Amino acid sequence: MTAVDKAATLVSEQVLEAEGEAFFALFVGAPLSIGLFSGSMWKSKIFPNWLTYVGLAFITVECAGLLLIAFGVVVPGLRFGYLGLLVLWVLASSVYLYHSDRKTATMDAR
Repeated sequence: MTAVDKAATLVSEQVLEAEGEAFFALFVGAPLSIGLFSGSMWKSKIFPNWLTYVGLAFITVECAGLLLIAFGVVVPGLRFGYLGLLVLWVLASSVYLYHSDRKTATMDAR
Protein backbone atom coordinates (compact mmCIF):
# COMPACT_ATOMS: atom_id res chain seq x y z
CA MET A 1 0.00 0.00 0.00
CA THR A 2 1.47 3.35 -1.08
CA ALA A 3 1.27 6.65 0.77
CA VAL A 4 -1.36 7.86 -1.71
CA ASP A 5 -3.54 4.83 -0.95
CA LYS A 6 -3.21 5.44 2.78
CA ALA A 7 -4.13 9.11 2.35
CA ALA A 8 -7.13 8.22 0.19
CA THR A 9 -8.30 5.72 2.80
CA LEU A 10 -7.99 8.31 5.56
CA VAL A 11 -9.87 10.95 3.56
CA SER A 12 -12.63 8.48 2.69
CA GLU A 13 -13.01 7.55 6.35
CA GLN A 14 -13.27 11.22 7.35
CA VAL A 15 -15.87 11.92 4.65
CA LEU A 16 -18.02 8.98 5.79
CA GLU A 17 -17.78 10.16 9.40
CA ALA A 18 -18.78 13.72 8.42
CA GLU A 19 -21.75 12.38 6.43
CA GLY A 20 -22.92 10.42 9.45
CA GLU A 21 -22.70 13.47 11.70
CA ALA A 22 -24.52 15.65 9.15
CA PHE A 23 -27.27 13.04 8.77
CA PHE A 24 -27.72 12.86 12.55
CA ALA A 25 -27.79 16.66 12.88
CA LEU A 26 -30.30 17.13 10.05
CA PHE A 27 -32.70 14.29 10.78
CA VAL A 28 -32.41 13.94 14.55
CA GLY A 29 -30.83 17.06 16.04
CA ALA A 30 -32.85 19.71 14.21
CA PRO A 31 -36.26 18.05 14.75
CA LEU A 32 -35.47 17.35 18.39
CA SER A 33 -34.48 20.96 19.05
CA ILE A 34 -37.47 22.35 17.15
CA GLY A 35 -39.79 19.98 19.03
CA LEU A 36 -38.40 21.04 22.40
CA PHE A 37 -38.56 24.72 21.48
CA SER A 38 -42.14 24.33 20.17
CA GLY A 39 -43.10 22.70 23.45
CA SER A 40 -41.67 25.61 25.40
CA MET A 41 -43.41 28.05 23.01
CA TRP A 42 -46.71 26.34 23.70
CA LYS A 43 -46.20 26.36 27.46
CA SER A 44 -45.06 29.99 27.62
CA LYS A 45 -48.14 31.31 25.75
CA ILE A 46 -45.97 34.15 24.39
CA PHE A 47 -45.95 32.88 20.81
CA PRO A 48 -49.08 32.44 18.69
CA ASN A 49 -50.56 28.93 18.71
CA TRP A 50 -50.24 28.49 14.95
CA LEU A 51 -46.46 28.82 15.20
CA THR A 52 -46.38 26.08 17.81
CA TYR A 53 -48.56 23.90 15.59
CA VAL A 54 -46.18 24.35 12.65
CA GLY A 55 -43.29 23.15 14.83
CA LEU A 56 -45.30 20.15 16.03
CA ALA A 57 -46.37 19.37 12.44
CA PHE A 58 -42.69 19.42 11.45
CA ILE A 59 -41.93 16.85 14.15
CA THR A 60 -44.85 14.69 13.02
CA VAL A 61 -43.76 14.76 9.37
CA GLU A 62 -40.18 13.97 10.41
CA CYS A 63 -41.18 10.99 12.56
CA ALA A 64 -43.54 9.65 9.90
CA GLY A 65 -40.83 10.00 7.27
CA LEU A 66 -38.23 8.20 9.37
CA LEU A 67 -40.67 5.38 10.11
CA LEU A 68 -41.56 5.01 6.43
CA ILE A 69 -37.89 4.95 5.47
CA ALA A 70 -37.19 2.37 8.19
CA PHE A 71 -39.83 0.11 6.63
CA GLY A 72 -38.44 0.65 3.13
CA VAL A 73 -41.22 2.92 1.85
CA VAL A 74 -40.07 6.04 0.02
CA VAL A 75 -42.53 8.90 -0.38
CA PRO A 76 -41.03 11.42 -2.84
CA GLY A 77 -43.21 14.37 -1.76
CA LEU A 78 -42.35 13.98 1.92
CA ARG A 79 -39.06 15.84 1.54
CA PHE A 80 -40.94 18.93 0.35
CA GLY A 81 -43.15 18.78 3.43
CA TYR A 82 -40.06 18.45 5.63
CA LEU A 83 -38.22 21.38 4.06
CA GLY A 84 -41.35 23.52 3.71
CA LEU A 85 -42.32 23.16 7.36
CA LEU A 86 -38.73 23.67 8.49
CA VAL A 87 -38.31 26.90 6.50
CA LEU A 88 -41.78 28.16 7.52
CA TRP A 89 -41.11 27.54 11.20
CA VAL A 90 -37.65 29.14 11.16
CA LEU A 91 -38.75 32.20 9.21
CA ALA A 92 -41.98 32.70 11.16
CA SER A 93 -40.18 32.37 14.50
CA SER A 94 -37.49 34.80 13.40
CA VAL A 95 -39.96 37.40 12.10
CA TYR A 96 -42.11 37.10 15.22
CA LEU A 97 -39.11 37.58 17.51
CA TYR A 98 -37.80 40.47 15.40
CA HIS A 99 -41.13 42.31 15.52
CA SER A 100 -41.79 41.52 19.14
CA ASP A 101 -42.06 44.55 21.39
CA ARG A 102 -40.82 42.60 24.41
CA LYS A 103 -37.72 43.94 26.12
CA THR A 104 -34.62 41.79 25.85
CA ALA A 105 -31.41 41.76 27.84
CA THR A 106 -29.66 43.91 25.21
CA MET A 107 -32.46 46.49 25.29
CA ASP A 108 -32.27 46.80 29.07
CA ALA A 109 -28.55 47.63 28.90
CA ARG A 110 -29.15 50.80 26.85
